[in-house]
Amino acid sequence: MNFSFNKKYFLLFLLLLAIEILIAVFVTGFIRQTIGDVLVPILIFFSLKIFIPKSNNLRLIQYIFLFCILVEVLQLFNLPERLHIDNQIVTVILGKTFDWWDIVAYGAGCSILIFFRHKIK
Repeated sequence: MNFSFNKKYFLLFLLLLAIEILIAVFVTGFIRQTIGDVLVPILIFFSLKIFIPKSNNLRLIQYIFLFCILVEVLQLFNLPERLHIDNQIVTVILGKTFDWWDIVAYGAGCSILIFFRHKIK
């Protein structure tokens, strides 16, 4: 795997990160609970493409979806509490509540990436 730095993906990552932060801080309801989760795999995709821009997009999207499912399943076990981690950032990243709809939202985000994967080059 060839590592390099891609400015285009870095800028897309920063833009999407800013949108996610704005949603987390200022928005409630459907947009925060659903659209925020749809954007998560896209944010992860752009963050990885910063350093591995020539990676296989479809395979990367599949790994991201599996990672999102893993994090969601770990929420069933309330990992931060079980590990006695009292850090708000870790709690926000890992989440506290398992929800099947989150997996659907992650799937929607990955589907968007798949649909646009040829244009992302």
